[in-house]
Amino acid sequence: MSGWANYRDLIAQNFGVVMAIAFVIGLFVPGIEHAPKFVVAVILGIIIFFSCSKIRMDDFRAFRALDVALVVVVRFIILPLAIYCFADHFLPTYKFGLLLLGLLPCGVTLPAMMTIMGGNAALGLSAVTITSFIVPFTIPLFFYLLADMSVEIDIAGMFFNLLVTIFVPVVLYFGFMRRFKRAASLMRENSSALACLLISGMIAIVVAYERDVFFQDFGFVLSGVIIGGVTYVLFYLTGLAFAYKSGAENRISYSLLSGCNNTGLGISVAVLFLTPSESVLIIIWEINWIFCLILFQQLIKRKYI
Repeated sequence: MSGWANYRDLIAQNFGVVMAIAFVIGLFVPGIEHAPKFVVAVILGIIIFFSCSKIRMDDFRAFRALDVALVVVVRFIILPLAIYCFADHFLPTYKFGLLLLGLLPCGVTLPAMMTIMGGNAALGLSAVTITSFIVPFTIPLFFYLLADMSVEIDIAGMFFNLLVTIFVPVVLYFGFMRRFKRAASLMRENSSALACLLISGMIAIVVAYERDVFFQDFGFVLSGVIIGGVTYVLFYLTGLAFAYKSGAENRISYSLLSGCNNTGLGISVAVLFLTPSESVLIIIWEINWIFCLILFQQLIKRKYI
């Protein structure tokens, strides 16, 4: 087991490198593109299932819904709408990708990230719970209201997929698996590395689906990287604005709450319900997510946050 423990730690500590390898595999290894698209949603469900092991029932005693309610409304409802309206006028090719990115809930690992970086894990758990609960409603509703007649989106299918993908793993873990203490402990110990490997596998599959876009439209990909970077900076600044007069713990917490969203869910939604272009964008923005998180961690270490 010690051998796997070493690999486990190595994988978790080099998440970006593992994802970069998965990206290259998706671009160049033949046959991956034949994987059925529902596999992406299944992988995401497994990731959420394992990530639940990081949350203990005792953590919910410190639930702080009122402390995050306003930032959730601004960041996950008002801001995505504002970004969409801006993109509709100036970046129409990217508007639905940006809308989806803005609506994605907080990542399930957010409380753990806050603990590692000096934030408040209770705020993270509250934000994850609330944003995950509303997202099966907000994403289908916003796309129903904003998608024009030239775009055909299965809104009912999107709603059902989000509902199942998010809530079934949570119910299975907290209603069943957590009762088996040894199994739950093993999941907790290995969840970070396994989530990294599963996300990388999902990225390899989706990149393989859309590899032609990466090879044939480099300008679109490069523009997507720039737009994604600017958008994530906006996310972090939005969170920081809610706590700029507070202590470092709150500044870190609200910044992470706003910037660390569930891009794996976005990849799944884009692959199943949107165009190949949106799938490519969300994959690119997963890379932006990682680099912005690394940059944010460096800013914390240098006492800039």
